[in-house]
Amino acid sequence: MSFSTLSFIFAFLPMSLLLYLIVPKVLKKFILILISLIFYAWGDISNLLYLVIASLFIYMTGLELDVCFKEQKQKEKRIIFFGSVALIIGMLAFFKYAGFMSMPIGVSFFTFSLISYLADVYMKKAEVEHNIINYLLYVTYFPKLISGPIVQYHTFRKSLDSMQMTKIKFAHGCQQFILGLVKKVLIADVISKAFSSMSSIHSMSVLGSWLMVIFYALQLYFDFSGYSDMAIGLSYMFGMPMEDNFNEPYASQSISDFWRRWHISLGHFFRDYVYIPLGGNRCSTMRQIFNLTVVWLLTGIWHGNTICFLVWGLYHGFFIILEKFVYGKGLKKLHVFWRVIYTDFLVFIGWIFFFSPSIHKALDTIAHLFGHGVNGFTDTAFFYYFTSYFIVLLFAVLLCIPKIRELYRKSTYGDSVVTTYLSGLLYLGAFVLCLAYIVSSTYSSFLYFKF
Repeated sequence: MSFSTLSFIFAFLPMSLLLYLIVPKVLKKFILILISLIFYAWGDISNLLYLVIASLFIYMTGLELDVCFKEQKQKEKRIIFFGSVALIIGMLAFFKYAGFMSMPIGVSFFTFSLISYLADVYMKKAEVEHNIINYLLYVTYFPKLISGPIVQYHTFRKSLDSMQMTKIKFAHGCQQFILGLVKKVLIADVISKAFSSMSSIHSMSVLGSWLMVIFYALQLYFDFSGYSDMAIGLSYMFGMPMEDNFNEPYASQSISDFWRRWHISLGHFFRDYVYIPLGGNRCSTMRQIFNLTVVWLLTGIWHGNTICFLVWGLYHGFFIILEKFVYGKGLKKLHVFWRVIYTDFLVFIGWIFFFSPSIHKALDTIAHLFGHGVNGFTDTAFFYYFTSYFIVLLFAVLLCIPKIRELYRKSTYGDSVVTTYLSGLLYLGAFVLCLAYIVSSTYSSFLYFKF
């Protein structure tokens, strides 16, 4: 079930909130688990059993680890931990790469939740959870279940005891949910039509090729950050705060900075459970390069089962290594404008591997950007799509600029009654506009559902 559908907004969500609100406190966690399982079954009932079995397996594994800790069985502890992680990663690889059966929705994300729980217990970041209700709520919690954010277990567990629905949290959650809906419905879904049409054109100009790549970059950002905003907003509505998953990534000043701002929870996962355990920065230069290469190899593999995703991951790792060991100090001496241009240029080129069906097609598209094998510098297709989508394109670009968003915050949030009411009216108007667009358009799922 998608957050941006009428059935979710007007049926599932209000019924879930009402049920959660009226049940006694002792049953609230259980009700949230039930709601989450219904949410998952609505979109993929055939694989619900796998979600439940995998979750219970890791729960039992955690209890076994606890026994090993108490009895100081170090060898058995390592065997249980690494064997269990290998098994669930093997199941993830089977679903993603076998190709002859349907992949469970959100399998990458809930697998990472299982790994986070087990790793936090193994690394002593959190105590083993004997209360199966608390554990199952972490694994199945519907706002993050399908496409993240990837909330680490020790973070979730600390917030769980103070989980309480309040007026302030609910109001903040509604605002963030509407912001995400605007990103998804009014920007990402509109731009996706332009990208889809342009990508089917056999021969384009240089400017047309660049416009197509920019369309995809904006579509991906507003689609995924829109989902994250909606997920975080929903969690706030139920009284569970979540950290932001995106922080104006297209204003980044290096590739390293970009990955501190883009899909933040994924970066933290690989940092805490792969990079640091491998040695992180506290080792030789060659070892650091090896550690970074492993992280970015895994990042590419996690996103998809084609060579293009592998190349995309190593591509980002390559420039992060260069920034760290070759020209990072020189990059910092450039004006901030040129650092942003440098970063976005490399990121946008990288997205070509992300959306291309093959390496050959990706290299062809890159060649087109620089004038090889194209239909001139500009053409009628470029002017048509640029003028037709100029308003939404301009709006999308403005929302990527920190100064614009800062100005918006100052003008809509304040101590005065006037700004409070204006802010409320603005969100209400945006919500109505989104609903109008949803009613008049065909269903469009989130891009990251396939990961």
